Amino acid sequence: MTVDATGILQEAIDAVDPYTAVRNHLVLSPETNKLQTGLCKEIHLDDFDDIIVVAFGKESSAMATATIEQLASKNGDTKE
Repeated sequence: MTVDATGILQEAIDAVDPYTAVRNHLVLSPETNKLQTGLCKEIHLDDFDDIIVVAFGKESSAMATATIEQLASKNGDTKE
């Protein structure tokens, strides 16, 4: 029972972690070069020359990091 409670608690913590939330809801498809958002919206990255990430707030650093990592997974590098 303790293992179950610990697992449930960890899942709850992960569910509200800003970094994890962005990583789980912002998915890049390298084959199509589309960014899928958690709102079922597709963004065609070929339509953009540059992408600038702007973030504000207490958890903005974690969320911006997750966004940049998802975008960088396309070609393995970032412009910072």
